[in-house]
Amino acid sequence: RRPDVVAMKPINFACPYTEQFPRAYYDKYMKIWPDLCLAVQANAEGELAGYVLGKVEMGPEGMYGHVSALTVKAECRRRGVAQRLMAQV
Repeated sequence: RRPDVVAMKPINFACPYTEQFPRAYYDKYMKIWPDLCLAVQANAEGELAGYVLGKVEMGPEGMYGHVSALTVKAECRRRGVAQRLMAQV
């Protein structure tokens, strides 16, 4: 599913390695590259286990992909969440 910026905040704040960006940054990714912005739910209540933000751009040698963020909630790590997200991106 497509990530919800509000649902991403608790994961971001809890992870010291995830850089914090303004909401406009996340909104831009979801608008321009919606198929590369994905999330995995942790439970039926809709809490996120993790998310990935990717993009595709044109460079001097042609088109390339870039993963800008891949973050998984601490208690959901080591369960294949990041691997599933990367396989879909």
